[in-house]
Amino acid sequence: MIFLFRVHAPFDRLVTLLLLLCLLSCHTVFAKEQLDPEYAQWEASLNAKPGEVLTALDQTLSKAENDPITLAQHHFLYSETYISLTYPDKALNHANLALEVVDPKQHPWLYHKILTAKVVALDYVGQPQTALPLANQVIQWADHSEDQWLLVEAIVARGHLYNALSMSIEALNDFQRAYQMVPEQGGEINKGDIASDIALVYEYRHEDELAIPFFEESAAFHRQENDFLELSIALYGLGRANKNIGKIALGESQLEESARLARKVKDFQGEAYALKELAGIAYKQGDADRAIAMLKTTQHTFNQSNNKFMLLDTSFSLSRIYLAQGELVLAEQHLEQAKTHLDADAMPMQSISVQEQAAKLAARKGQYQQAYELLIDTVEKKQQMLTEASINKLNQFRTQYDLANKEKENALLQKENELQSHMLADHESQGRLTQLLILASVSTSLLLAFIVYRSRKNRIKFQYMAQHDGMTGMNNRSYALKKIKEALDLHHNNSLLLAMVDLDHFKTINDQYGHAVGDEVLIQFSQLCIQHFDDNVILGRFGGEEFLLAMPYGDQHQLRRSLEQLKASMSERIQQSFDFKLKVTFSAGISRCRGVDDLDKAIHRADMAMYQAKTHGRDQIILHREVNQSPQPL
Repeated sequence: MIFLFRVHAPFDRLVTLLLLLCLLSCHTVFAKEQLDPEYAQWEASLNAKPGEVLTALDQTLSKAENDPITLAQHHFLYSETYISLTYPDKALNHANLALEVVDPKQHPWLYHKILTAKVVALDYVGQPQTALPLANQVIQWADHSEDQWLLVEAIVARGHLYNALSMSIEALNDFQRAYQMVPEQGGEINKGDIASDIALVYEYRHEDELAIPFFEESAAFHRQENDFLELSIALYGLGRANKNIGKIALGESQLEESARLARKVKDFQGEAYALKELAGIAYKQGDADRAIAMLKTTQHTFNQSNNKFMLLDTSFSLSRIYLAQGELVLAEQHLEQAKTHLDADAMPMQSISVQEQAAKLAARKGQYQQAYELLIDTVEKKQQMLTEASINKLNQFRTQYDLANKEKENALLQKENELQSHMLADHESQGRLTQLLILASVSTSLLLAFIVYRSRKNRIKFQYMAQHDGMTGMNNRSYALKKIKEALDLHHNNSLLLAMVDLDHFKTINDQYGHAVGDEVLIQFSQLCIQHFDDNVILGRFGGEEFLLAMPYGDQHQLRRSLEQLKASMSERIQQSFDFKLKVTFSAGISRCRGVDDLDKAIHRADMAMYQAKTHGRDQIILHREVNQSPQPL
């Protein structure tokens, strides 16, 4: 709330000074914590009636232009309203206009409130990397100012940025932190609001079953509050998740309700999102004409908001349908239309999908050489993306490690400087006797430092020996299990993937070629595993020729593909390592672990799947859910 007060000449100067001081103190309290009453009321009704808020803002804009602070709040509400209606370009424009007219030193709370709106708008227009430092700035200010609600808003906004940047662990940490800070009900933000955000992370990771309870919690809360806009959004996510796990009828009904509610509050962009999903269901049910009609409707809506991501997605979907129907001209037209909305740098995965579609289209037209070249290029791009992702993650961990070491070095250097200062002072006051004491002290320090160094070196050595397998250098069984439990505890028992890997016919290798060759095979395989997987994957020798690995991200099919790649690399490496012909394969079983309490059972499930792979001829990878419950013995 902003107070404006004009003092007239007849007032006594002392009274004037007291009044100004009083008003400044009031300003410090209120400007920090809330908008003007009219704007606060509009913000409170934004989710239920975004169309009415937009109309009110349009009608009062000329009046707001008479005062900079009022105008800043006006543009801020414009930005929030356009975000609710999914018009990201307009939202970003109004956030920038608001920031231009507010002084961050005189009105720091309002400035950072608007900055949060800009962060959200940048996320919506596909610039999360640009928005991340702004979100950190707001979090730092709100934390220092002890403004809980603004802090929660900024943490949630940063969580969405992390999710867009595929940093799902960081996103979950932010959302769970915000979830713990807010009440069950009431308040500016509550657990019902943040539940959808948590669900989105699981949805992004293709863990729809984990997302559904949070979408359901959010939908139940907003239904009780008659918050139709947020209910529409929660139902959209819930419908998508149920559709993805095979509950088509339930997902379809939830998406249809989402579309109706979005239309009710004039959130036509939200309606278009729901129709886009319903079009996919219609196509899978064999009703291609209905799917095409819905996609063209959504395309018109997304054109109005210049929603490049959805315009790309919609045009791409139309191209795929027309290609499946043999309408090559229409398929090519919509593919070219998709390319006009494609930003290859900001949308690398979408760029690859478009190129793959172009290859399919070329093949259908008989242009096989062009199709082949396009597919080869996509394979190279995918490999490059995987490599860059691994390098970025490694650099991130390395930076954190270097910063931590630098802080320790600075603290040690400061202590050494303080010690030297005291020693110099003693030297000046005590003369030659002090010099002798200093020499003795230095000698003692060197001796102690040497003893500490040797002790620390031996402790590190013994600790490493206790935690790692002596032959392969891989984590031993107990230490691998300990790291898996720590990973589950660190991320609040989030699920991870387990794989049991067993080298095939290893006894035959030992009997036929000798134990020295068998040991070398184990060493080569262990080194290859360490090189193949990134630092997030926990690896351990479980015993003999059996290995355990745990992956905290991705789905079971992704892990299977990675293990298949490992098999191919192992075959090539073994052939290069020995003069004689030696073929080494492995069998593996994959399961999902859903918490510390489930770890032993998850290992058993992975072991069952691996045993199934053995009984079916070895040299294969089987998911636990594919396991025949009555495997035949070897």
